[in-house]
Amino acid sequence: MAIVFLTVFGAPVLIVITIGIFALVVSRMRQRTIRMMVEKGQPVPAELLAPATRAVRRRSDVRRGVIWAMIGLGAMIFFGAVNDWEGGIWSLGLIPFLIGLGYLIIWKLETKKDNPPSAS
Repeated sequence: MAIVFLTVFGAPVLIVITIGIFALVVSRMRQRTIRMMVEKGQPVPAELLAPATRAVRRRSDVRRGVIWAMIGLGAMIFFGAVNDWEGGIWSLGLIPFLIGLGYLIIWKLETKKDNPPSAS
């Protein structure tokens, strides 16, 4: 019982602590580098002083749609093959497949909206 409790509740805590320690080590290494540059009289680049910002990726409905559709298709094939296509359990794969199809439809509709027809 204790092992299950520690696994369920201890693993997330351990992950958070590990991420915190990693961030602390990176910060200390950066500070040490800056301190050494100042001691040697070298200019400190602004990139070292500014906090690192993550690049914001644009949403890709095509990527999401293809991934969800393939997961759904794979689930349908797997469940169908396991049960010899009897019982309808394969239809569980329709849920992610249709989610992917929805993403692809949204992508198609948005590209039509972004590209107005040219007047000729």
